[in-house]
Amino acid sequence: MLNDKASGLYSTFYSLGEILAPNIGSILYTKVGYRTTCDILAFTALIYAVVYFVLNVGINIFEKERLHRK
Repeated sequence: MLNDKASGLYSTFYSLGEILAPNIGSILYTKVGYRTTCDILAFTALIYAVVYFVLNVGINIFEKERLHRK
């Protein structure tokens, strides 16, 4: 049941990204230009990478340390 919900959410947001990303990219390109659009998208990707690292990798490292101390 949980796998079905996770798969559904993944498919939903993947499809939503396919629809919204070109539109958002073209709006940014029109308003601020190519270079600034690339900078904004690179900064956004960096933020997502940091959040992923903290929430996934960081928690795993913290839990391994906690289990190792016991």
